[in-house]
Amino acid sequence: MDVPGVSNGKAENGETTTEEELKALHEFINESKERIEFKLKLREENLKALDERPDESFFKKLDSNLKKNTAFVKKLKTISEGQKDAIMKELKALNLTKYIGEIASSLVEAKLKMSDVNCVLLVCSALHQRYSEFASSFLDQWQKILLSKKDEKILNPGKLRVDLRLFADLTCIAIFPEKEALNILANQLNLLTCNDKEEHINLSIIMSFCKHCGDDYAGLVSHKFRILSEKFNIEVPHSSFLKKDRQKACRVLLKDYYNSLANHVIQECKLIRSQDKQNKKIIQTKGELSAERKEKYELMQSTFQKLHSNAIVFADFLDQPPLELPTEELKSEEDSFMGVDIFFPGRPGDNQDNIEGSLFEDEDTRQFYETLPDLRSLVPGILYKDSEQQQTTLAQQQTDGTHLEEELTFIEEVEKLIDDDRPPKNAALPATTSTTSTTSKLTPSSSLATMPVDGLDGKHKEEDPEVIIEAEFEEEDKSVGGTLKLLLESFLSNLPNCVNRELIDKAAIDFCMNLNTKANRKKLVKTLFLVQRTRYDLLPFYSRLVAILHPCMPSISADLAYMLKADFRYHFKKKDQTNIEIKLKVSRFIGELVKFNMFNKSECLHCIKMLLSEFTHHNIEMTCALLETCGRFLYRSSDSHHRMKVLLDVMMRKKAALHLDSRYSTMIENAFYYSNPPEYKNEIQVTLPPMHQYIRYLLYKELSKTTVEKVLKQMRKLDWNDPEEEVGIHVVDAVLEHIRLGMEMNQPKLNQQRLSTVKYLGEMYNYRLVESDIIFKTLYSFITFETSFDENAPSTLDPPEHLLRIRLVCVLLDACGEYFDRGSSKKKLDCFLVYFQRYYWFKKNCPVWSDNCSFPRDVDNMLRDVVELLRPKLQLFKCWQEAKEAAQKLDDDFKEKIELVTYFAVVRTVEYLKNNPVEANKEGQQSGLSTINEETIDDDAKSDHDENSQPEEEHHLRGKEDEEDDEYDEDDDKLPSQPDDEDDDNHVTLDVGPKFIKCQEDDDFLSALDKMMSDSVQARQQEIVKIPVVEIAVPMAQKNNLNGKIIGPNSKSQTYVTDEEEDEKVSLIPFTVLTRKGNKPQLSTLSIPLSENFASKFKEQIKHDQEEKERMKRMVLEIHERQVEENYQAEMMAQSTAQTGTTFRDKRTNVQPPKGAPDADVIFGIGKNVDSQHEFTSSISLELQLSFTPI
Repeated sequence: MDVPGVSNGKAENGETTTEEELKALHEFINESKERIEFKLKLREENLKALDERPDESFFKKLDSNLKKNTAFVKKLKTISEGQKDAIMKELKALNLTKYIGEIASSLVEAKLKMSDVNCVLLVCSALHQRYSEFASSFLDQWQKILLSKKDEKILNPGKLRVDLRLFADLTCIAIFPEKEALNILANQLNLLTCNDKEEHINLSIIMSFCKHCGDDYAGLVSHKFRILSEKFNIEVPHSSFLKKDRQKACRVLLKDYYNSLANHVIQECKLIRSQDKQNKKIIQTKGELSAERKEKYELMQSTFQKLHSNAIVFADFLDQPPLELPTEELKSEEDSFMGVDIFFPGRPGDNQDNIEGSLFEDEDTRQFYETLPDLRSLVPGILYKDSEQQQTTLAQQQTDGTHLEEELTFIEEVEKLIDDDRPPKNAALPATTSTTSTTSKLTPSSSLATMPVDGLDGKHKEEDPEVIIEAEFEEEDKSVGGTLKLLLESFLSNLPNCVNRELIDKAAIDFCMNLNTKANRKKLVKTLFLVQRTRYDLLPFYSRLVAILHPCMPSISADLAYMLKADFRYHFKKKDQTNIEIKLKVSRFIGELVKFNMFNKSECLHCIKMLLSEFTHHNIEMTCALLETCGRFLYRSSDSHHRMKVLLDVMMRKKAALHLDSRYSTMIENAFYYSNPPEYKNEIQVTLPPMHQYIRYLLYKELSKTTVEKVLKQMRKLDWNDPEEEVGIHVVDAVLEHIRLGMEMNQPKLNQQRLSTVKYLGEMYNYRLVESDIIFKTLYSFITFETSFDENAPSTLDPPEHLLRIRLVCVLLDACGEYFDRGSSKKKLDCFLVYFQRYYWFKKNCPVWSDNCSFPRDVDNMLRDVVELLRPKLQLFKCWQEAKEAAQKLDDDFKEKIELVTYFAVVRTVEYLKNNPVEANKEGQQSGLSTINEETIDDDAKSDHDENSQPEEEHHLRGKEDEEDDEYDEDDDKLPSQPDDEDDDNHVTLDVGPKFIKCQEDDDFLSALDKMMSDSVQARQQEIVKIPVVEIAVPMAQKNNLNGKIIGPNSKSQTYVTDEEEDEKVSLIPFTVLTRKGNKPQLSTLSIPLSENFASKFKEQIKHDQEEKERMKRMVLEIHERQVEENYQAEMMAQSTAQTGTTFRDKRTNVQPPKGAPDADVIFGIGKNVDSQHEFTSSISLELQLSFTPI
């Protein structure tokens, strides 16, 4: 029997195909005619212009302005199709005789697109027709950039692709001499093809040449359109540029390249199949495949697909039959399809345990969808006996999903979507109605469009399901009893409040116990279906209610699924751009039912496939809503994994092909990664110590304007003596480093953070954490670091249009500048304001600011507010020149003062070295380097620390009340917050002790020291010990009594006489002789007359010592007086320099005169006299001991 309408349908499809083919052929013919006529017209004009070029009088009438000509040359570097009219108009009005070489260079270097080639051809033709030297100069430039060597690497294949077509078209329109240009072009094709018959890297360049210039040089016509022309007996136009015998060489060259490409594709296909077999064997033996091997296979597959598609297109250009791959190995692949598949783990035969164990995100979600109360054990069977008899098991309605034929049929249908909806490049997003024609193969014939829906005829399929529901349930509402109706209404009104598992489970049991009638079941289905369109949160609980009731009342799930399918199909076919909330509600409801197995997975996949067939506007949102609800469930289910993976791949391909809005792109990516989340490694979280966690809690959560005192008390209770907690130093260093890093990076996204950091630095100065030197160094860094006052050489880190540094300076001065109102800080700020105004006026005077883009008024107001706050009486400069002159004058003054200070420092150093020859000799011997005494450094550091340290109570907020109470000395340039020594302003006065860090160098040093000591001890043991002469020690009791006593001859203890008057009276000098009897020393008295030589010499020695002491005393006094005079002169000089301006303490010389009285023994060498006297006394004692030792 003949099926009615089948033959007519086939005939209609055939007529439609024929009309489309004929239309495509006519479009191709028209494009070919336009291209050939365009080139032929330009060729004739260029050949004709060789003898008709204008003379010199013609060029004198044209505009020879240097500025216009230069601008025209620059414009040619960015030539495009949109600029064609403007460029041609300027070209006709300008005299470009002197710029032909630059024009040729600009045209060759221009980065063109394929659409810009015709514009360049027109411009080159106009230049060639007017200037005779253009062709030769242009050809020379081409020879510089084209390939010249056999193994030369192509740096920019995209540009070479356009350049090769442009050069071929220029040759075709007779810009260049034909013979020379054809030789160059043939050389280029030889280099591109003959050296690339293995890897085929230059395939895209050759394909582009065949597409645009194949007809001119090789007589090529597309295989598709040649077949159509023969079918419809329509002649296709050909180019007449070259004769057929001259085109033969180029055609043979291209066909040889294609043959090598075909062999390459076949070899790659065999390698991929071999790799696939090896991978499957590894899976069968080891159970898994390494990530490296999997990535290698995917890379090979993507490379092969790209190469294969290019080979098919290239074959069409060369009028060759499509490339066919070997099919022998494909059969064996199909036979093993039911085995293990490593790339689709959800296929039949694969290990499905891992997939089933990860259907849901977490354990709570899994229990929500899988752990359901059993109504049959909770409710008597009599209550659901009638409804259970109507059960039609869902398993009988669902397809198996594991048959190979169904899988392959589904994939074949879906893969057609990849190419059907792909718009041309640079095309806008197609309208919703325009996509129906391209996807008519899928949408009308899809299984979802022909779903068996009981009770709906053809007329009702296009109507709103809500109208059908009202008509169907109208009669059954009348049959419900009054009491039961009230109970049902109460139950249905409370359903929106069931927002957790306990409430919805209780509602299911209540409905089964009290309301289980046919009318109530239909009323419940209606209520569930008509849920409020914005209550997406109720859909999971309503689906759980349906799943709980399904064992006892299967009609509820069947009716609800029927309504959702009908509503989905209604909105899909209506194609309107309204009611998006209802569409999303239906999509999400279907997804929730799928996760409870209340909706067929195959039908849900068909829903996604239908939406992908017309992937525009609301369909995109419905697809994303469906995937976000049940995409992961379908992807990880064994019976739907393969088909879901294919659909996701199609969706991402459509996203890449269509020019979608950014919002849609984000939605698609979110849905894709929710369904197939990427693998990620769990990051190891570093556990902070409890103390650090507590500090973070105080600073990040508790700290606010109202809890400052509370947090401060808790912070003060911490152990601030811990050497590891150097908070102040770390914070200051981090802030300064962040400020410097911000200037080096200069990223606009960090501007707000940089402003906050500078404000933080100012507040730290207010709280005495940093000194004024740091503030001023930061201020000067803002206006000097990588800045340039040359408009012709702007700085990359501080461009003229960037004004953030002005804001940073204003913020910092606004935070702490009010305290720079006295002493040296005031003078420093006054100087800085001069330089700052120069920087400000340079920025404001830059040419980037104009009437259309004026200088920001808020920056101007910020500067004026800061100056008015700090220096109300200061007159701001009115122009850039005035600020520049003021800054230059200040620089000159500082230079004079620096020279003066340097001169006095040198003079003082010279005088000091003259007055202290010993120190000069030492410095000369040490060559400027001297040994550092550690004890001296420790004492100095300790003294400086004691002077600079302040009590803890003084570390409070700076305030004007405290500053007004401080006494101010005009000669003292320090702020109350600064230490006594101005030179130490850059030193942060924090009590931080040294830390001992154990390292390997210390152990090495100790071991070397021990070795040295042991070697020294062994060396000393080998030396010959000399027995020293033992002197008799004077008893301490007698030694104390011998100092300064004069005794007569009758005294028991006698000593030497030290009074000159007594020496005249006494003719004898008493001595005490120390002798030894056994081991005990003994004292005996000995009187020696003055006539003896020994006594007279001793007396003369005592007299000489007294005279030497008197002379030394006088010299010390003279030196002291001279030093006082020098100190006075130095103070007078310092006062005079302080009145003229601020001195630069950093330039102070390191040479300082010694303080206090000098050491006379070191200066005059008194130590030698003392040593000689000691030697003389020792010799006397030794002689007496030897003379009077008892026998």
